[in-house]
Amino acid sequence: MRSLSLSALFLVLAGCPPADGPCKSTTDCAKGRTCCEGRCLDTENDRTNCGACGAVCDLPNVVPSCKVGRCQLQCQATFGNCNNDRADGCEQRLADDPANCGVCGRACSSVNAASVCAVSLCGLGACSTGFGDCDQDTVNGCEIDTRIEVTHCGACGQVCSLPHASARCEASTCEVEGCDAGFGNCDQRSPNGCEAVLASDALNCSRCGAVCGPAQSCVDSRCRAPELIIFGGALSFTMGNTTSEVYRFELVGNTFTALTPATPDGPIPGRQGHVATFDFPRNRMVVFGGIDGAGTLAPNEVWALDFTVVPPAWRKVTTTGTPPSARFGMAAAQDVENAKWFLFGGSTDLGAGLSELFTFNLSTNAWTQVHGRNAASSPGDRINAMGAFDTVARVFLLESGTHSGSRMDLRELWTFDVATSAWRTPVTDGPIARGKGAFFDGSPPYLFSGIASLLMAPASMAQDFWSLDVSATPPWSQEMALGPAARFSAASTQRDGKLYVFAGGTTGASGQSVLMDLWSYDPTVGVWTRLHAGTGALPPGKLAASMVGR
Repeated sequence: MRSLSLSALFLVLAGCPPADGPCKSTTDCAKGRTCCEGRCLDTENDRTNCGACGAVCDLPNVVPSCKVGRCQLQCQATFGNCNNDRADGCEQRLADDPANCGVCGRACSSVNAASVCAVSLCGLGACSTGFGDCDQDTVNGCEIDTRIEVTHCGACGQVCSLPHASARCEASTCEVEGCDAGFGNCDQRSPNGCEAVLASDALNCSRCGAVCGPAQSCVDSRCRAPELIIFGGALSFTMGNTTSEVYRFELVGNTFTALTPATPDGPIPGRQGHVATFDFPRNRMVVFGGIDGAGTLAPNEVWALDFTVVPPAWRKVTTTGTPPSARFGMAAAQDVENAKWFLFGGSTDLGAGLSELFTFNLSTNAWTQVHGRNAASSPGDRINAMGAFDTVARVFLLESGTHSGSRMDLRELWTFDVATSAWRTPVTDGPIARGKGAFFDGSPPYLFSGIASLLMAPASMAQDFWSLDVSATPPWSQEMALGPAARFSAASTQRDGKLYVFAGGTTGASGQSVLMDLWSYDPTVGVWTRLHAGTGALPPGKLAASMVGR
């Protein structure tokens, strides 16, 4: 301790006071030092005594330092002295201030969007209401006005595309600008576009609000009564006179009209012994199979007469799945609820009977083979059998027909259960065996006339009329209503619960003849009514034509 005191005394005597030595005034301290409470302190560089005793360098967001007796303004990272005022230090955050992004005075600016600064870099913030950054380019900001832009309506990439309509974007919502020809925005709603087909909408027939009367439909933009469509057939029992004619019969006015359909896919081959059904949701008559007057099978193509256009047009339908082979004389019926058309059996052009079961999905145009030929627990080969669909029991019905090999008429009723996809044991104690009769869909299904022993003379007509209840024992009941003459190969259909029979052939002691009449049966009153006598009117009598209710 004595040695230290002597050293200090030596320094004082030499004129060099100690750095932190005792003092009474600043004159006792070395240059650049100040006497603070009896000690010489470095007020040139001491951040706690910078320029004066007790002067602490402590400015906001500043790295504390003292130089030449003055507190230095070295901002901490991401802060700046943007107001040039030392008193509040580095008052401005530069990391996230859009007006001072990264450095003081660098202002961020975005088109139609909030300007943002993140990590000291300018960026694109939320788009202003009604705008979108659809090209993902921050340079041009939110460049699209989504309130009016058709390809970005309400949001980027949201294209205005309305059914059967041109569109505009208004207040960020797609609106109908105009309707395609033949369509109308009759419900004044934009999401479903121009929903009304003016050529076929009974509530908007030819124009919005034009409502057809009771029991009328809209056909070719005109209000029409319910109608029957008759296609094809043979004009006589001789070879070579099979047609592809199409006729319309209006049920209110009881008038026939010959139609001349357009043929964008070429003319449909004439045929007889084919099957047809009407596909109401798509407004088309669908046709398959048949044979021409020279004994040549029609190709195994599906054709549809499209009534959504004027004039109606024949179109060859593109199908998928496994189609039936070419054939004629098959049984068919439609399950309307499931849009499935059942086809069973028929014959090749060489007279060989067939027994596969197919369905055709009218919604997807897809064929499905349910089972192959002579499958176990299924009907065997047969030609000219009759098909119907029971809409309550949900079964496809197959009645009678002729075994082409033995030439025997088959007296049996088979039912194919839609729920189980299986055939039930046939009923064999019903009407006499027959072929080419009229079997009507519905509940109950009805069976009218036909011919027995067609392939083995002498042939005989079935002069009878039956109703069917598949849940009853026995299931068949004979109806006693007097009506059309017995016939076979008649065109038949049901429409709105009524049955219709057109033309066909008959045979007797005087030979064979073609009939030329049209009859309807109303089950609610049990009465047959002749609608058309055929004399001097169209169409001519036909054999093995098809008829659908539209």
